[in-house]
Amino acid sequence: MSGPWPNRVFLDTHGLLAAINADDVHHSRAARLFELLHRARTPTFTSDWVLAEFLSVAARRPLRAAAARVVLDLRESALTTVVRASAQTFDAAFDLFRRRADKQWSLVDCTTITLCETLGIRHVVSHDHHFVQGGLEIML
Repeated sequence: MSGPWPNRVFLDTHGLLAAINADDVHHSRAARLFELLHRARTPTFTSDWVLAEFLSVAARRPLRAAAARVVLDLRESALTTVVRASAQTFDAAFDLFRRRADKQWSLVDCTTITLCETLGIRHVVSHDHHFVQGGLEIML
């Protein structure tokens, strides 16, 4: 990450998975980043879409219990806002998905890009280059 510490960040599926999966190539960086975010009391945001994708990917053992614990912790955290699924966000994300047929962005990627624009967030806890293509800065 370049520049000053962000005043808010968006948590993506890739960042959450890297944090709980010791076999992930980004695990050490993700664990350290989450520690720094916690220490700095940085407000974090994520969405129902990201959490659904995260739980789906981590549904098998040994990650299932850890993933469920992460979602519970995020939902209970005073520093984390989980943006609820809405028809308005879905429609905006689906419109982006259709307009950017030149990209391989998933619908969940499009919801994240749309929400980051709406919330004024520039930094995403992820290593997914799709967010860079969408004008955001990735932190892993």
